Amino acid sequence: MLNLNFENHQAVARVIRNRSQSPDHDRPLRLDRLRQFIDELASLLDRETDEAALLDDGQRLLQQLVAHDDWLPPELAQPSPERYQQYLLHCDSRQRFSIVSFVGGRGRPRRSTTTGYGA
Repeated sequence: MLNLNFENHQAVARVIRNRSQSPDHDRPLRLDRLRQFIDELASLLDRETDEAALLDDGQRLLQQLVAHDDWLPPELAQPSPERYQQYLLHCDSRQRFSIVSFVGGRGRPRRSTTTGYGA
């Protein structure tokens, strides 16, 4: 199993913080960015078999996604007061990867990791 784990937690935390603190965000929600990430990751898994290339290209795709903070629905950025909250953002129909957002609860660091898994 391949684990694409975005290491720049500040960029991911910015996305979570901005979306969770302003549920009626004045900018429109850009779900097309998340859909594009999903499509590009699926295409990458279709054509690439080299693990190092998958990791490099997957990290690049994640960086492009979290460069913007307008793609995560606010309801999927809400922390739990007791624990880290997990939200399933996407599960590949061919069971090659899933995308999960982790949000820190009260008293926990505001960190999030968007993770994709592939075979």
